[in-house]
Amino acid sequence: MLTLHRRHKKTCPHTDRYIKLDAHRCPMWVEGMLDGVYRRESLKVSSWEKAEQIRREMEEGEAIRHVPISEAIETFIAEQKARALTDSTLRKLRTLTAALAEFCEAKNIINISQLTIDRVRQFRASWKDSPISALKKLERTRSFFKFCVDSGWLKDNPAKPLKSPIVTDPPTLPFSEDEVTRIIKHATGKWRTLVLLLVNSGLRIGDAMKLTPAEVVDGRLFLYMQKTRVPVCVPLPDFLLHELRQLPLEGGYYFWKREASSKLETASGNARRAFRQICKEAKVVNGHPHRFRDTFAVRLLQAGVPLQDVSILLGHTSIKVTEKHYAPWVKERQTRLEELVARTWKTQLLRVK
Repeated sequence: MLTLHRRHKKTCPHTDRYIKLDAHRCPMWVEGMLDGVYRRESLKVSSWEKAEQIRREMEEGEAIRHVPISEAIETFIAEQKARALTDSTLRKLRTLTAALAEFCEAKNIINISQLTIDRVRQFRASWKDSPISALKKLERTRSFFKFCVDSGWLKDNPAKPLKSPIVTDPPTLPFSEDEVTRIIKHATGKWRTLVLLLVNSGLRIGDAMKLTPAEVVDGRLFLYMQKTRVPVCVPLPDFLLHELRQLPLEGGYYFWKREASSKLETASGNARRAFRQICKEAKVVNGHPHRFRDTFAVRLLQAGVPLQDVSILLGHTSIKVTEKHYAPWVKERQTRLEELVARTWKTQLLRVK
């Protein structure tokens, strides 16, 4: 049986004398026998009602371990590192948890169990992000609290009930043929070859940077292996194959000079900055490598390639992903819509006559 007590005074660190505490700020603690073991511990709360609830849960065997925020964050990050997540993902998780720790310190929140739905909602309100960035951050927040629930530190995920922000997907913006020509004209050296590779393969910049000769066999570029163990490849034009063969292999890669301290994300970031400079010189607005992937997909769709085949070449997990981004560019659908509109003209002409 556990008994509740309220601490009414504490020792002053300067004079070693007792200081009387305000009644509404006095912390609660419990003392007594539980499962044959003597327990005496602080509940880290000053509310009698909350303390009574914790005491009851402890006696019923449903008590939540009061883990400090710092310990919960440290354990969470260690778990994600053990999962071998990428450095960029770990960096985003560290940024989020550091912001959470700062918020808790400002609100005098010590234990993970003190983070209620209202407090997590206040934490979300402090973000200064765009809707799409806020959505990603909310997903990471939910994953952190899910880890806390799975660890037995929380009963429920306080971030789960939070509504996701409304995100308006930006329209797909492929490069025009004139823009592609100007970019190629202003690109030199390996950047020119990289531009040609992106526009003819649809690769993401990260995948292109780690390309090796082993992935280019008999004039075809290996993209990925399907779940059915069927390889997906795309043919490359002869002029691009010739330029790839002329590139010096640095660390076994065409575009990434891999060294002991080098990272793929750093090389990809350097490539993005180089592309921005090239596009600036070519007077191309909003130039970034992912638009080459959009250009590759739109070229296929405008040539009449079925959406399902384009989805396979892009490596999307579902055709719905491809349809979401590229449906307006499907030639067959656009042709059918134009025919439907043209039929109304004939009807209107008959009525006029």
